[in-house]
Amino acid sequence: PISDCMAFRQRLAALASCALLFLAQSSIEVSAEASCSAGEACSNPDLDDSSLLSKIGSPVRRLRDKSLTGRIYIVRHAERTTDASCLNATGWIRAGNLSSFFLNDAVRPKKMFAYNYNGFACERCLQTALPTATALQLDVVHDYPPKGYNCFSPVFCKHPAKKDKAAAAAMKAALTETSGGPVLTVWESLNTQWLLAELGVPDAPMWPYGTCELEYNRMYQVDLLWTGDEWAYSSYANLTEDMPCLEERLSATAASANLTWPQESYTL
Repeated sequence: PISDCMAFRQRLAALASCALLFLAQSSIEVSAEASCSAGEACSNPDLDDSSLLSKIGSPVRRLRDKSLTGRIYIVRHAERTTDASCLNATGWIRAGNLSSFFLNDAVRPKKMFAYNYNGFACERCLQTALPTATALQLDVVHDYPPKGYNCFSPVFCKHPAKKDKAAAAAMKAALTETSGGPVLTVWESLNTQWLLAELGVPDAPMWPYGTCELEYNRMYQVDLLWTGDEWAYSSYANLTEDMPCLEERLSATAASANLTWPQESYTL
């Protein structure tokens, strides 16, 4: 019947109108997204701050209405021979094994930091980070602490109130940039306590010196919650790299094969 035909044509026209409206809205969203840059409000004057489109321009806006957890892993540099020296043979093995640990998707970092000695010692934190950074194709942020702010004693510090404050702020910014991380930090052992405190850990512990089970094997996990305006401390946990007493274990394995560890050279 003619009436049924006309009704069908009306429904078809309505569907076409809906499709055109959807395409128009999609075009507006793309345009709005393109006009937004990180840390700035969207330039589209038709969008107010309560609009979803006004929040797509930066990580902060994307996080604003979400309850997200950010995670930071903190390890010490690997083994070295003297206080100022670079990694020794055992240290390089630990650094390589550490890269295998962080290749796991559950803990794979999206950003990496390494303590900067600024000329006071070999950059062994950066050395420890290199195998993981290479395996994951990540750059290592090596800007903290700023020159003149290094502190290797709780008594003699030029800027005791600031210690690792800038580094903690940069790591929180990295959580925002990566929507929660994880972030991997390779730090100078004495400064780990101050860094933990700047991240909000109550009664932050000193590094566990004096035991081969933990001295180079300890790993801290710090979780923070996005409140809508900032990253707030949530919890922290003591973990390990699962490589206790590495020097002793390598020496024992070498001895069982009538070798010495480390074997620096070989002569025919």
